[in-house]
Amino acid sequence: MTLMFSPVLTLLIVVPVTLIVLGPIGTYIGAALAGGILWLFENFGLLAGALLGATWPLLVMTGMHWAIMPMAIQIYAAQGYEGFMGPAMLAATFGMTGATFAVLFKTKDENMKQISLSAGISALLGITEPAMYGVTLKLKKPFIGAMTGGAIAGAVLNIFSVKSFSMGIPGLIVLPGYVDPNNGMNFPITIMGSILAIIVAFAITWILGFEDETTDEVEKVDSSADTVKASGEQIKIASPVNGQFIAFENLSDETFAQQIMGQTTAIQPSSNEIIAPFDAEVTLVAETNHAVGLRSSDGIELLIHLGIDTVELKGKGFKPQVTQGDQVTQGDLLMEMDVVAIKEAGYDPVVLSIVTNTADYLDVISTATEEDIVVGDNIAAAIN
Repeated sequence: MTLMFSPVLTLLIVVPVTLIVLGPIGTYIGAALAGGILWLFENFGLLAGALLGATWPLLVMTGMHWAIMPMAIQIYAAQGYEGFMGPAMLAATFGMTGATFAVLFKTKDENMKQISLSAGISALLGITEPAMYGVTLKLKKPFIGAMTGGAIAGAVLNIFSVKSFSMGIPGLIVLPGYVDPNNGMNFPITIMGSILAIIVAFAITWILGFEDETTDEVEKVDSSADTVKASGEQIKIASPVNGQFIAFENLSDETFAQQIMGQTTAIQPSSNEIIAPFDAEVTLVAETNHAVGLRSSDGIELLIHLGIDTVELKGKGFKPQVTQGDQVTQGDLLMEMDVVAIKEAGYDPVVLSIVTNTADYLDVISTATEEDIVVGDNIAAAIN
């Protein structure tokens, strides 16, 4: 019922409010914004070019750039070219490009390098949203660099009265639209202004610097050690069962093999006792007793899943020793499972320790260093 009526009620409320209140307000704001920009260009061209080149990303973020489009279309229709919005958009686009490429060369975060490379190429072609939302805004200071590059290039393009003769996504692909049959310098100045935007944004971003999202490197310190070294806090997770460590990639269930539920450690059990790996509250005992959920005092949410497809056994082979809401300490008995009976029934009794709130941590890594595991061995660590 909720799925049926919630969307309908939402539309009944939102559509009238949008048409009667928000729509007109947006129209008036857009008209005022367009008029203000036109007035600035007519009276303070240099300042207007810098201002629009700097703030264009902010207009894009709020969607207010669409409010200026009708005015630009009218100008194109009336005189065949346009000399304020197009150049400013171009300056802002290449400013965003320069800042993003600065991040690419300066960051030490491999993931951010990949993001900034693809986002920078997209920005160069005129699509700035990936660079803006995925790189510069996220790292903050590069966004300042992008705005600065857009401002300076926007002012320069305005000083030389650069004109755009075609509408399109600002970027490399729109540059031919700046060829002026009556002014041979229009296109070269556009190219120089675009390069200036990239250089200035790159330099400002490089000078200001930024903090990588993840600068902590986690590494194993010794082949015989069961600890990891990281600059952040480590929360260790112990094995709940005796057995043999196996790679999660080799699990027969794709959900577990791809760690879709969270970081997963798999142990083929050699004993029937499932032991609490840390002090915790029991948050779940499955009706079919094939899984136990724990929440540690450190905030780790761990699901101990007993076997693959063993839910089909409907509780046979499992004897829980705790109930939901119980408080347990490390070493307490959580469950007895009949490994032999489960195998004879045709099921894999592998014990899976799944950190279901993996996304809450900087990383959750496997720390198992031996194939043979005993209860209490550290098998994983969550890094804050």
